[in-house]
Amino acid sequence: MLKVIDGIKKSKPDYYVLYRAAFLNCLNRVIDVDAIIEKVELIERKRLIYYGMKMVNFQDTDNMTLDELMLAFKLMDFIKIVIGTITPSEFENVFPIDKIYEGKRYETKDYFFTRNAMDKLGVYKEIGDQVEDLLWNYQNIIVTLFVVNVLSIASNIRRKQGQSGIMEEFCEEKGIDTYTMYNDEKGKKYLQNNTTGEVAAVKKPKPRYLNVVK
Repeated sequence: MLKVIDGIKKSKPDYYVLYRAAFLNCLNRVIDVDAIIEKVELIERKRLIYYGMKMVNFQDTDNMTLDELMLAFKLMDFIKIVIGTITPSEFENVFPIDKIYEGKRYETKDYFFTRNAMDKLGVYKEIGDQVEDLLWNYQNIIVTLFVVNVLSIASNIRRKQGQSGIMEEFCEEKGIDTYTMYNDEKGKKYLQNNTTGEVAAVKKPKPRYLNVVK
């Protein structure tokens, strides 16, 4: 009889720790050279942007205190300030546009949409205070995750302060129900409707490779 056994799982590297170390090393070099970010070498600013955004995307924010969330938000603001000192063309050199070309068909962002947004900003013009416009219109998975994490941190700060999250507030205004998932003492997952209070158990989907033996 064959017996299925679990293989030895390889430990994954902590990418947050790795990118944080790279970001801090770069930041220390920048501080040692010059405190004015616009005067820092372009290659170092690009490194700050790359390591900073990757670090943010790997950061676990679920159990952060309010002070930790505020610090994380300030860090994201700093990264956006650095982005504002380069041009869209230089930003593309750090994070190339994803080669997705059917955005018009599916009504989503794609290569051409991003290229058009960059043209409007001025490809070789300093981004300046147009950082949000660039990030929101840019088709690159790393950039998209960074934007999502900025919103997530902002929402968590609001919740810590007793307010609704950004998306929750939007749904409340539009009359859309929101849900909260939680685990009971036995580890079972449940979904609660935040409007009606109705609770439903979450059922795990059966893997395709499992079949009922008759």
